[in-house]
Amino acid sequence: MTIALQRDRRASRFVAVIVAAAIFTIAIALAVTEPWSERGVVRGESQVMFDTTDLREIAKRSDNVFVGRVLEHRSTIRRPVAEGDKRVLPEVQYNVEVLHSVRGSVAGVVPVNAVFMDIDETSTSLDVGQEYLFATKTDGQWHTAAHSYRRVPIESPEDRTRLVADWAAAVTSLSL
Repeated sequence: MTIALQRDRRASRFVAVIVAAAIFTIAIALAVTEPWSERGVVRGESQVMFDTTDLREIAKRSDNVFVGRVLEHRSTIRRPVAEGDKRVLPEVQYNVEVLHSVRGSVAGVVPVNAVFMDIDETSTSLDVGQEYLFATKTDGQWHTAAHSYRRVPIESPEDRTRLVADWAAAVTSLSL
């Protein structure tokens, strides 16, 4: 019986190692996506690995934080979720007028890509004329706000004042 018990333990360890290796492989595959290449620009996005409700964490991972008004819809491209996948995520580009910069040196009218990462997200567009607070990553001339927590609609002047103050505090805390 002890020989059978030893074989069972060895088999259990072997299965545990295989399961751990499979979980690790899946985690790596989910954490990194294939970068896109278009018009000479290479872009990529990884899975979220931080608290998306923490403004300081978002600001730390953003090149620019600014209030902007959407002037016009420029184009829409539908990207596959993964190679060979029939599901798509819309990537929409807008011209946005920068009204107030909280972080970075962005000014004037800039192209902002809104990548709608959630396939089931009900809103897959930004409203022309609407102000938003954007937290973007910059890739050359492109400013990408890939997740909904990186593009927050501003509903009123009070809302704008509160958002700018909250984000300014988050940005200021980064240099402490």
